[in-house]
Amino acid sequence: MKRKYPACYYCGGSVIEKKVEWDYRRKGKHLIFRNVPAGVCSQCGEKFFRPEVSKKMDLAFLQAAPTHHVKIPVVAFKAA
Repeated sequence: MKRKYPACYYCGGSVIEKKVEWDYRRKGKHLIFRNVPAGVCSQCGEKFFRPEVSKKMDLAFLQAAPTHHVKIPVVAFKAA
């Protein structure tokens, strides 16, 4: 069920629910969530999560049983 969201907090654009991919980082760990329901601003792209979705991600982060792993290249930034 798609839910209604208030206007974007940042730009005032309309927010619609979509399924998104979210990179969750906490205490030096990184977990990628796929198919997360989120409100996405149609103007600026900002994402908003309902409290129950955030709580589920918090819990899943602590009890994660990943479906698979991905390699992520890391590059050190060097100022010119």
